[in-house]
Amino acid sequence: MKTKTFGIFKFGGGAKNGIIKMRGTIMKRLIFYGCVLFFFFPSVFAQEVIENPSHPDNPDAGRTLKLEEELRITDESGKFFFQYPRAIKVAPDESLYIYDSEQLLHLDKEGHFLHNLFKKGQGPGEVNYLSNYAVMDDAIIVNGTNPGKLIFFNFEGDFQNEISLRQFSSTLRLLFVKEGRYFFLKSDFPRSDKVSEIIGWPHVLCSMSGSMEMLEDLFDFPIETLVMGGAAVSNLSILTVLIQDRYLCVSHTAEYKIRIFDLTSHVLFRDVTRKYKRIARPKGRKSAAIIIKGRRHEAPGSEYLTDISQLFEFKGKLWVQTSTRNDKKGILFDVYNIQGDYLDAFYLDAEKSVISTHKSFLFVREKDENELLSIVKYRVINAF
Repeated sequence: MKTKTFGIFKFGGGAKNGIIKMRGTIMKRLIFYGCVLFFFFPSVFAQEVIENPSHPDNPDAGRTLKLEEELRITDESGKFFFQYPRAIKVAPDESLYIYDSEQLLHLDKEGHFLHNLFKKGQGPGEVNYLSNYAVMDDAIIVNGTNPGKLIFFNFEGDFQNEISLRQFSSTLRLLFVKEGRYFFLKSDFPRSDKVSEIIGWPHVLCSMSGSMEMLEDLFDFPIETLVMGGAAVSNLSILTVLIQDRYLCVSHTAEYKIRIFDLTSHVLFRDVTRKYKRIARPKGRKSAAIIIKGRRHEAPGSEYLTDISQLFEFKGKLWVQTSTRNDKKGILFDVYNIQGDYLDAFYLDAEKSVISTHKSFLFVREKDENELLSIVKYRVINAF
């Protein structure tokens, strides 16, 4: 049974007449006035909590996803190398951008090398570290750190200009650009006056206009973190994906929860969960930890794996990569619509590490029998 929560009121789907059983006259009156407010002032209760069951209704859920290979990219040409390719994005002309160790590769749609936009340094067009990048209709924006800045290139790989971010924060990470506004995550290093403390490390969604005059904080997605001895450590990383070019889906907790932020209205309007059996951390897989004088101090939540490991968009729906693995089928993925309905679930071969999606395709990182990496573009055959 799927349950929706609006503000402080929870409505169960199993009660056909919408009857809410509560004890006490005062509570009944609260419910009555709450319902009046809800129907006449819906904006007061803009945020929903969608609680889904453990399994979707789709009778075909639990199948293995079928894939058809379209393109395989290797580094055998010697013009570039793969160490840990990630963050693949597709340009308007279907050419590919791939971030790897000190490389931002531009390949044509057949996988042939064109440019490397990563230039190490602190001069114009150079970065020491690449935080993220965005592919626009007419430019590539590279978000560099140390120093923090945005660097603009054209599709021929020519440097155009750059904008410093240091006056705003040293930790701004570009997420995307939408309708002339730049959206970032800000994660200033947490501080504590205590010897040891578990805190919610702020990861703030913020934005600014193209004029780059003022940074506006929108919402905080904190992650549980151990702060100790001047260091901070967490088992979590904040996961984000943009759905339908409007809704930012975020995972920032160890437990199964997706938070959906509407970029048009600047409102966190929906939390999505489902009943999920947590997976114990396998023996031998170490938790994140701070080591002081030879002693490990593990980050909170070390007993279990984080329930959600990746978020993707596929044809306007949200794909959630979970911590669940089946020895025969692979890794479990869940599928939701933007309303938070649990539509489908499938397994994907554990040897295929999904990097990104585009239209009807997946980009997957694979290793062969000699441990050599390749990127494979697959067409999805039996998606929901």
